[in-house]
Amino acid sequence: MSDREAFVAAVAASPEDDLPRLVFADWLDENGDPERAEFIRVQCELAKAAVWQDTDFRDALLARMRALLAAHRKRWMAPVAAALGFTGDDPPAPARSADPPSFWRRVSGRLGLPRLAPGPTREPPLEEIRADYGYSATAQFTAERVDGSPRPDWVSWELARGFVDHLAINPGRFPETASLVELFRLEPVSGLDVLLTEGGETDQWRRLAGEHLNRVRTLRLLRVHPFGQFDPRALVETVVRSPHLTGVRRLELGGRVNPNPAWSISPTVVRSPLFRRITHLTAERVQDLITHLLHVPADAALRVLDLDNCGPLADLHRLPFRDRIEALIVSEAGQDPSGVFRPGDAPWPRLRLLHLRGWRPDWTHAEVFTTNLFPELRELFIRWRQLGPDGGNALAAAPFLPQLEILDLSNNQFGDLEVIAIADRLDPKRVRHLDLTGNPLSHPVRENLVSRFGDRVYVGTGNETGNPGWG
Repeated sequence: MSDREAFVAAVAASPEDDLPRLVFADWLDENGDPERAEFIRVQCELAKAAVWQDTDFRDALLARMRALLAAHRKRWMAPVAAALGFTGDDPPAPARSADPPSFWRRVSGRLGLPRLAPGPTREPPLEEIRADYGYSATAQFTAERVDGSPRPDWVSWELARGFVDHLAINPGRFPETASLVELFRLEPVSGLDVLLTEGGETDQWRRLAGEHLNRVRTLRLLRVHPFGQFDPRALVETVVRSPHLTGVRRLELGGRVNPNPAWSISPTVVRSPLFRRITHLTAERVQDLITHLLHVPADAALRVLDLDNCGPLADLHRLPFRDRIEALIVSEAGQDPSGVFRPGDAPWPRLRLLHLRGWRPDWTHAEVFTTNLFPELRELFIRWRQLGPDGGNALAAAPFLPQLEILDLSNNQFGDLEVIAIADRLDPKRVRHLDLTGNPLSHPVRENLVSRFGDRVYVGTGNETGNPGWG
């Protein structure tokens, strides 16, 4: 094992930890690659949430990341592209004809690799790599065959915190020349997306699977356009029952995976061995998922639920493993929190984070926040809901306010009186982040909040980011 492979293995063993990445950056400085070392450090900084509250610092980091990629991405990504079967940058010269093939196009993000040797006169399918690293902390690279096919791109990867961190594959289009084994040796991939598309049958998945997948911590099953008449259940069952995905702890389902109710993947996923090991579940538009979660054993490992349009929210209080949930993020267009939390329900004894999305609550049910349903709550996010004075007054009476460490109430049309009532119930020694951006507060109230909470409070008008943001 080379020194670089040893560092990659160390990063892969602790994917959430920046320290192995920064140690590798120091090694690169000492071994003639200061640009890649700087790139790792820049992306590690951009991955920190606090950086995005400092507009000037964030923009400077983004500009530096883009400059480093523009100058070096071809060299850095060449081994990745080679592992994925790319053998050239520019296509061979097309055969002379009056009209060049319509698919013959160039992209600015194509990687720089040696040109192909002259081949047969018949033009091979053109493979391209598109890059996207605009206003984002990561860099996206997407490979596709430009052959007029309506099917999605066959592979893409994401550079995050200095390395290829996430990989998305379309099993049905993955070429024989591509090697996941080699890619996992070169980069500490910890996230895998499997695109549920026609052509991604079980045999193709089995060819890609192997012990290298034991490193995967996050698995996403994504249905993508076009829907067609493809029934994804057989492919989903093969993936979630794979003996090589033993390290998965986060499972994400998305992309309207149930366009045909008869093809529901929820029973397959919930009953699989993989599901018994996961601690985090994220799902979007899996319309019957909550119904099937009601049959999960009470000793399930699940601790985090992030559900968007996944079934009747009123059933969440019946989850057998509810007492184990530490974080709950829920949204359902047109529903109100009283559908999830109702006075008289048993408490959520371990819930520390609550994020309510997609509602304009009916505050005739606001008494739900005045009961002790959340004895351990530490983080609350209710933003962009335009709750208004009634919602602010209801929250001001919540028994959990004095124990909160993070509170995001941005863009809720709270006035001075509601905000002062809420702030008076918070403990300044506990609060690590208080976001009141976008609420129409007077200058004296903003000054008062900054004097009490310092740089931990954000009170701008919503047109800017940062503190104090008088607007």
